[in-house]
Amino acid sequence: MTETVLTNTVASNIPTTNDISTQQLAVNTKDAKAYVNDGSGNVRAIGEEIGRAIIQTGGGTLTAGNRENHIRDSSTYILPLADSVEAGTMCVFSLSKKYSEQTPTVQRSGSNLIENADGTHIDINFIGSARVIATSDGSNRWEV
Repeated sequence: MTETVLTNTVASNIPTTNDISTQQLAVNTKDAKAYVNDGSGNVRAIGEEIGRAIIQTGGGTLTAGNRENHIRDSSTYILPLADSVEAGTMCVFSLSKKYSEQTPTVQRSGSNLIENADGTHIDINFIGSARVIATSDGSNRWEV
């Protein structure tokens, strides 16, 4: 099939997998959105999850990928298993100045390692505001 760009000018018109192949790009000029067929039976808006923050309160597992985890309390949070994501996937988490009086902890999953220039750690303790980028090796380690 030839690679093509499909255009549509009808507001809120989202293509289906029947409308667009994995080699095509669909653009809705009225909504200023572009769509792709991900090959797994889904049509996804390009950039729809990039840049959207996930507000985290009450602890639990952080989200890795294209979204930043904004921590807002002193709970304990867990990095996803490093082998549950592809090598090079980032898990970004932060505590803003507004919540800097909070003292959250981010822990490893299972026997995963958290490594930085100072060595290997089992957790990261926030003291004041910070933004941390942890990168998975796709196996058992997060590098910060």
